[in-house]
Amino acid sequence: FPGETAALCGFDNPTRALDALYVEDCVDDVSTFIVGTQCTRSPNFLYHLLYNDDEEDIQSKTIPFNNGEIWSLVSSAQLSSTFAAVFGPAHRKEASVFSLNLEGEDEDDSVLKNLCNLSMEGNSSIYDCVWKPEEDKGVLCVGSLSHSVAFWDITEQKLISSMDIDRDTDRNTIHTSLSWSSHQSCKQLFASLDEDVYVIDPSSNTSTCCLQGAHVGCVRSIDYNKNKQYMICTTGDDGCVCVWDTRNPSTPVYKHASHSFWAWCIKYNTFYDKLILSSCSDGQVLVSNVASASSDPPQTHASAQNVVSSNKKKIARGDSNDDDNDGDDDDDDD
Repeated sequence: FPGETAALCGFDNPTRALDALYVEDCVDDVSTFIVGTQCTRSPNFLYHLLYNDDEEDIQSKTIPFNNGEIWSLVSSAQLSSTFAAVFGPAHRKEASVFSLNLEGEDEDDSVLKNLCNLSMEGNSSIYDCVWKPEEDKGVLCVGSLSHSVAFWDITEQKLISSMDIDRDTDRNTIHTSLSWSSHQSCKQLFASLDEDVYVIDPSSNTSTCCLQGAHVGCVRSIDYNKNKQYMICTTGDDGCVCVWDTRNPSTPVYKHASHSFWAWCIKYNTFYDKLILSSCSDGQVLVSNVASASSDPPQTHASAQNVVSSNKKKIARGDSNDDDNDGDDDDDDD
């Protein structure tokens, strides 16, 4: 923004994965991030970043990562310094949960510990991981290319359950994204397969509904509205930004061709959910203002006119002054 400064940090290798890292007893005004590199020929690294908001300064530690390219990093919101990573070659991705020891002051003191390998039945390639929000600590969902999702208890390091996602055809599918809603006691998990989005109930391991043909081409990213249940946003190969009410999966409540090429990621603003951020292969990051599908939709012109008309009638009758006097009397009595 004009007049504001930015703290920059450069890396030697290309990077694809970034996430904020929850650290218990973290110093005030200091934010922690992790960044993973994606390089096929050179060694890969995990970068631990500390951003000081007061000093607008970034401190970086480099940690060797010997498991190959890092495709995704997903931090736990309950377990301190714990995150899941999807890594490996594109045709054979794996996933594990790691913990990061941040107590050492020197670079060599930072230790990356593998807590659990998230293997799937048949050693199927993994495409995404997502933590269960807010409630149970250490519950993680893993999606694989074998048309299945699995639920892991990381604290016990064991598989809880798994399920196959139904498909009407036997053709190969492309799986790209998972999103786990915190609404309804976390009973809505969203999984994309090709152009469709499946709504799954993890408590019963069943698919409750499907957004068929959500996008032309693959659905690349999903996010749920933390402030309004049933609402999700999606984007995909057609470059469109869509908002859906899962109670009516046949038609999006909002759709706009925002990008000129494949869109890879979409996120709601946590506080102002009318703002949706999306990124594309054309190098653009766009903000969409979807107030009509937010938790605080704007008043229509007709409803606004009704409010104005009602207020005018109250003023003409003197109701407004009476209300104010009543309120003052109540305050005095208190």
